[in-house]
Amino acid sequence: MKIKDLLKIQSIVEGKAIPSDMFDKGLTYYSESLDKSYDILDMHLVHFIRAFAKTQEKLFDKNAELEGVENFKHQVTDYEKQKLKEIFDDFFGKLNEKRH
Repeated sequence: MKIKDLLKIQSIVEGKAIPSDMFDKGLTYYSESLDKSYDILDMHLVHFIRAFAKTQEKLFDKNAELEGVENFKHQVTDYEKQKLKEIFDDFFGKLNEKRH
């Protein structure tokens, strides 16, 4: 059964109108495998659930990838800070030795 049909049934059962934003353009799903966009309301419920789960999985993977990049940036920054500290300590240590 298509999402738009389920919304109609829900409207009847609950005695409430379907929210108007449900019919806005742009409620689409892009299928990479078919290289085609679908109106979500024309999708069957099972297809929508699978597409939603796949999209969530991709978002989770992308988020994990981005977190890895951010963690790497911090590691590099911490490493660079440590190296700079070592260079300054060495430089100022030698400078102090020359003074004494």
